[in-house]
Parts: sequence; C-alpha cells; structure tokens
Amino acid sequence: MDVEDLPAQGNISVKLLLFAKARELAGCSSTDFTISIGAVSNKLTGGQLKGLIVERFPRLTSVADNSLLAVALNYVDVDDSVELYEGVEVALIPPIGGG
Repeated sequence: MDVEDLPAQGNISVKLLLFAKARELAGCSSTDFTISIGAVSNKLTGGQLKGLIVERFPRLTSVADNSLLAVALNYVDVDDSVELYEGVEVALIPPIGGG
C-alpha cells in the first residue's frame, strides 16, 4: 500500500448506497460517508457499521434493524467482522414489500 492510499486525517470515506425505504427516508440514493478511524478501527462488525450509519442518518432507525448490509458486494451479518477501506461501497438494503 502506498502512502497516498492511506486515509487522510484519520478518516475513511466510504460510498453509502441506500435502497427502497432507506433511500426515501435519507432523501438520497447514495452519499459519501466518512468514518473516523480514530473513533473506531477500520475493522468492525456489521452491527457497529449499521450503528454508525444510523448515527449519521437518524431517520434510518426504523428500517436499519431489518435491513441487509453489504460491503464490497458481500452481504454482512451483524456479528461478521468487516474491514473498511477508502472508497469501499456499503449498501443498506431494507425489506421490499409487495405481492
């Protein structure tokens, strides 16, 4: 890893993708989401990551617990450990109703 690949000023910027009700509640389908690696390691659980997302977007509280979480196109359970890195895509996918 080159020095320029390291996150600046102790932050990691990830691309947060929001779908269905989460997109509606947050008012956007995607956004850059900055996580301070001084507060947490770049390795955390899916549950901790969901918590950080809800902290940033409190309106997502109602859908976060029942939503799927994906990091770099891989589904993540709340107990799974994930390693975040600069620019990684994180998706919050709530249940989609229909008949």
